[in-house]
Amino acid sequence: MARSLDVDFAERRDSAVNSRLALVKKMQERMASPESEARAAEHRKIVQARNKRDAAKEEARRQEQARLAAIRAAEQARIEAERRAREEEERLRFEAERAAEEARLEAERARLAASSSARAARALADIMSARPKRGGGERRQA
Repeated sequence: MARSLDVDFAERRDSAVNSRLALVKKMQERMASPESEARAAEHRKIVQARNKRDAAKEEARRQEQARLAAIRAAEQARIEAERRAREEEERLRFEAERAAEEARLEAERARLAASSSARAARALADIMSARPKRGGGERRQA
């Protein structure tokens, strides 16, 4: 009985090997046929067309990103220019206010100096009018 099992096994093994070889031969014949070469060429064309479309889409995406980046950069530059203009305007307004305040203080100092000089002159005049004149007769008489 062991012998019959070995024969069955050998037959099945030979049958499997023959089937495999037949399948390989059939596949080789298919690969060599003009239809399969035409299908392979058509598949290559489809893959090439797909790759071209993908490359075109990628290029369009990159261009759109570059366009949006340029728009963002221009917007940032505009915002920065507006900020600088506001800062410059504020600085000029502050300098004008400071100059006006300095002019007002200078005018006040001049007014106070004039007022002080006038007061000092009146006080000096009052003192001079209240004092007897030097060289007057009162000392000589005494």
